[in-house]
Amino acid sequence: MKRIYICSSCRPENYEYVKQLLKLYTTREMSIFHPEPQQLEEKTRYACVDIIEIQKADEIWLIGDYGRDCSWELGYAQALQKTVCVFRCHINRAKLDDDWMLWPLMHACNVYEVPHESR
Repeated sequence: MKRIYICSSCRPENYEYVKQLLKLYTTREMSIFHPEPQQLEEKTRYACVDIIEIQKADEIWLIGDYGRDCSWELGYAQALQKTVCVFRCHINRAKLDDDWMLWPLMHACNVYEVPHESR
């Protein structure tokens, strides 16, 4: 079974958008880890869980909006030589084009264009 780590913002509106896209792009043969919204006082525990899940994942998918923590997760995944997939959509397209932290990654990973209707 292919293990997928979802890298995205955990804000409620983005979380719902990501869940909808996952219905379109995943199969039953995939095990999905999508980090839950977290409490700041538990950030160390959540970071440890994320590290372990990235290590176990076959692929890392960036979907929807994202923040600085996603840049770290994607960089860590690249260092582990994981397959990284970026789903460019109406939510993140402009941000991805301007993000100098992710610019090198965008040329070294699989990039998928998500039609605006996919929501």
